[in-house]
Amino acid sequence: MQQYESIYDYSHWKAHGLPIPTRHIRNIDVKHDINLVRQIMIQLRDKPDLKPAPVLVDGYEPLLVARHMERLHAAGLVEGNVSRTLGSAAPLVLATDLSLEGHTFLAALENKQVWTKLKEALSPDELASLPVKKLSEVAVELAVQWAKRKLGLAD
Repeated sequence: MQQYESIYDYSHWKAHGLPIPTRHIRNIDVKHDINLVRQIMIQLRDKPDLKPAPVLVDGYEPLLVARHMERLHAAGLVEGNVSRTLGSAAPLVLATDLSLEGHTFLAALENKQVWTKLKEALSPDELASLPVKKLSEVAVELAVQWAKRKLGLAD
């Protein structure tokens, strides 16, 4: 994957002892990316401890990951703190864990039938247009419907 010199200001990350990205992968398109959301949530669930820490995902610009983390935090799906320095493009989100709702959303996204249905029924632009909280509700509802069918309880 081609990398370019970073054009974003990550200097406030240094105060938290974090490495400052000097390269970025591509220009930022801050549209909601369900694949990135899923990767972030899996990484948070699999954290070995509850120490506040940023999430970095291979192949994604740190700013894009931070913006998605900020949205997940605002939606109540991620626990932690958001730090913004005035004039900075890159928020610093120090996450501790997924919230209960976050764990429920991730469980729904990890259900193969739910994941496939979301990806086949909705285009990336349609997925991007849904608020993350609403997307969570839809995914959980699909998982409930799937479970009811499996148990013979479908309406």
